[in-house]
Amino acid sequence: MIVLPSTSTGVTILIVGVLFSLIGVSKQDCIWYGVCNKDAIGHKQYCSYNGTAKAMNDEGLQLLAERCSFLLESEQKNFCCDVEQVKILNEQVKLAANILDRCPACMTNLVRHICEFSCSPLQSEFAKVVETEKNKDDVPYITSIDLHITEEYINKTYKSCSQVSVPQTGQLAFDLMCGAYPASRCSPTKWFTYMGDKQNPYVPFQITYVQHPTNSTKDGFTPANPKTTPCNKAVNSELPACSCTDCELSCPIAPDDPVIPPSFKIGGFDAFTVIMTVVFSVGTVIFLMGSFLFTKDSINDEEFQVGNDGVTDDSMYKPEPRYFEKLGARTEFFLENIFTRWGTFFASYPWMTLLGGIVIVVVFGYGITFVQITTDPVKLWASPTSKSRIEREYFDSKFEPFFRIEQIIIKAVDLPYINHNTSNGPIKFGPIFKKDFLANVLDLQESIKNLDANGTSLNHICYAPLKDDDSTVQASDCVVQSIWGYFQDDEERLEDNEEDNGYNVTYLDELYQCMKVIPFLVLAVGVDNIFILVQTYQRDQRRTDETIEQQVGRVLGRVGPSMLLTSVSECCCFFLGGLSDMPAVKAFALYAGVALLIDFMLQITCFVGLFTLDIKRKEENRLDICCFIKCKKSDSVHNTEGLLYKFISGAFVPLLMKKVVRAFVMIIFFAWFCASIALVPKIDIGLDQELAMPEDSFVLHYIKSLNEHLSIGPPVYFVLKGDINYSNTSSQNLVCSGRYCNDDSALTQLYLASRRPNLTYIARPASSWIDDYFDWTVSPSCCKYHPNNGSFCPHEDTSCLSCNITKNQLKRPDVHDFGKYLPFFLKDNPDDSCVKAGHAAYSGGVRYNFDKKSLNVDASYFMAYHSILKTSADYFLALESARKISTNITQMLQRNLITNGLPMDLALEVELYWCTAK
Repeated sequence: MIVLPSTSTGVTILIVGVLFSLIGVSKQDCIWYGVCNKDAIGHKQYCSYNGTAKAMNDEGLQLLAERCSFLLESEQKNFCCDVEQVKILNEQVKLAANILDRCPACMTNLVRHICEFSCSPLQSEFAKVVETEKNKDDVPYITSIDLHITEEYINKTYKSCSQVSVPQTGQLAFDLMCGAYPASRCSPTKWFTYMGDKQNPYVPFQITYVQHPTNSTKDGFTPANPKTTPCNKAVNSELPACSCTDCELSCPIAPDDPVIPPSFKIGGFDAFTVIMTVVFSVGTVIFLMGSFLFTKDSINDEEFQVGNDGVTDDSMYKPEPRYFEKLGARTEFFLENIFTRWGTFFASYPWMTLLGGIVIVVVFGYGITFVQITTDPVKLWASPTSKSRIEREYFDSKFEPFFRIEQIIIKAVDLPYINHNTSNGPIKFGPIFKKDFLANVLDLQESIKNLDANGTSLNHICYAPLKDDDSTVQASDCVVQSIWGYFQDDEERLEDNEEDNGYNVTYLDELYQCMKVIPFLVLAVGVDNIFILVQTYQRDQRRTDETIEQQVGRVLGRVGPSMLLTSVSECCCFFLGGLSDMPAVKAFALYAGVALLIDFMLQITCFVGLFTLDIKRKEENRLDICCFIKCKKSDSVHNTEGLLYKFISGAFVPLLMKKVVRAFVMIIFFAWFCASIALVPKIDIGLDQELAMPEDSFVLHYIKSLNEHLSIGPPVYFVLKGDINYSNTSSQNLVCSGRYCNDDSALTQLYLASRRPNLTYIARPASSWIDDYFDWTVSPSCCKYHPNNGSFCPHEDTSCLSCNITKNQLKRPDVHDFGKYLPFFLKDNPDDSCVKAGHAAYSGGVRYNFDKKSLNVDASYFMAYHSILKTSADYFLALESARKISTNITQMLQRNLITNGLPMDLALEVELYWCTAK
């Protein structure tokens, strides 16, 4: 009896132990293990498995250590994945690493959850199999899972990655990694939804992220909540914080926007208006007082008259002449005497004068054979000594000339909108998305690509960034950016059709997912002198015993001083224009000034002779053209005054010379003068392009379309030249924008400028060949070489070997390998496996030479984009801002290079300047 209790206890213990053993055997830690299917596009899919985690061999543990080392921290060796799955995991992570690895915190945060749901031994706690299918061997494989995860992790991971940039394009990573949404519209939920969407070409099966507000267990699942690191914090001792260009929290505090001072006002009114109003009022009062109160000598309005010869009666002026009046009279008498003798001489020898004039004109005309026509707008409008032209010529000498971007703006007219019903609700598309309209656009595009102009076609002149200089370019290699690029120019893609919950999925759903003439004023100057001379002769009466030649000389003596004064004034105005540095304006002004001088000389020589001959023809009653025919009846016409002359001399001049009227006219023009000065500060600098075009010009319609539809401005190139040793880490940090780079580096400053486009007119960060080169050297799938000679080999060539690039402590190429592999980077074409390859983006932007078997970069540029520039003021302000940025960066580079030991004369040659393609 005593044994029974003891026996009962032992049995109880035994039963409990058996139960625990049974539970342990049936525990389901995993949802998959191994690979047992491959879909039509090559995705490997995992076998459904509901058992416990299995031991990982040494190879698998080494592979896990590459990206998922945190899973090995507790010496864990059992996982819900095999070696092949780990290889797939690493390959998939590499695709994201191509873009996100430049920000260690972002990449580490993202990879943590991928590692956990792929291999965690506690997989079933947060993952649930939703759908499976069977392969040909009747083995189930997974096609859809639910992944329970905390909102905290998704939000923090998204925040750490939201500012990661893509140096090649100046865009954000989320512009490429958020599906149908650009970075500006992306969100944590949208990003993770896209990463798990089966429609994503990189996702092997559907992953539905089920978000939990907390990490507490709900519905039998405890959401995964991996550790996250803010982007401005170092992940560990080997991985630093993300740089400013990839993490806003790492950026220095930007200065406040400059305060625009208020316009100068007086009493709440514009100061210039107030000041000029006061000047006008005071000036008017003084003028009126001087005219009516303190004037001793005045003109009697009633006695004012115009003589028969068209001049006023000098007898009305009684005051004693002063010194300057006497000097003026003497000068006028001297000039009249000179021109009288001059005119008499050339009127006396008309045929000799005309012959001499013809000879001189022919001799001078021979110079036209030496004329060189300039059509280059840069040479026409930019001074040879201007900073912009010198920088442009340097750009053209070092890099390829700017490519002309030919744009065709196609607009649908009088076509209805398209209402497309989808499972997510109706979507409204513009009329350009109609199938027939798109087909017509493709036909137009293909017609342009097939144009042949005397043996020259598009492939001879187009931009083909993926082709080498010595390779043959086909039309298909040319860059043609249009909506058809999404469909690969395949019209049959418009017929794609699927079903989605009863809705028709068409090409519209696919689209929804991806979404100078300067006018010259023609001047007819100089002709007025001829009119004055002829009219004065017509109103003159020949004196007794005066010959025709003497009369012409006397008339010329009378009007010659006026002709001389106007011609000299006009020439001086044009010669002042010759002071301009603008070649076209300078050439025009000098040409016009000299032409006026020659015109004046011909008027007082050849025209006087020709005019004398015409007077004699008229007096001999000969016809105008057929002057050898003499009429019987005199065709002389008596001089009569015209209506205009009678009005001017009899009404307008007497009225204008009245004292009150003269004062009123002076006040009106003084008011006009003051108003003009007050409005000077409000005049916009420049000339809008629209004002230089006729209203029916197609160029005008094109410019208006650009202003209406353009979403970004012209490209801007920041060119860095000078003696910079790019293989030196300190020099690299002065330029680059990634990890370990200086906070005030050249590219960081350009990035910070792009964050304030309203002030800097820079819309996107500049592309950075040096940052992409660093990333390219880190990727194991990028750099390859031919095993027989060690020369460059495209990374997609499987017969080549991977480069063994020696890295320094910053994981950058060392001094030797930096120069050795830079040409490889500039020759490699990018694709999904190596997005950082630099041939397309940078082959024309880096110029280097080999000096003493080492590579030296002579010059390189970093391309950004201006914000939209529509008015002349926009262009001027953009230029001012770009030059200010360039000056700041140049001063930073020179100061640091001198500090690092570069001789001052070499350091001062280092310069960053800007150049735009507009």
